[in-house]
Amino acid sequence: MTASWAEFERFQQSLVDKGLEKGLEKGLREAILDLCEAWGVPVSAGHREQLQGMDLDGLRVLKEQLKRTRTWSAV
Repeated sequence: MTASWAEFERFQQSLVDKGLEKGLEKGLREAILDLCEAWGVPVSAGHREQLQGMDLDGLRVLKEQLKRTRTWSAV
């Protein structure tokens, strides 16, 4: 029973972790679009598609690039 409970807790924690990551990704996507809007950086349909396919690390890299250069180039 203890092993089953420990497995359940690991599974539950993995769900929480995945939810947090998805929330962070969503927030970063919104922040990136806000930065682009504020700085007049054009966001094409291709950029939006690329944005949706990015993981957390890629989103962070793109955000930092936008902050430094105020341009959206290949990441």
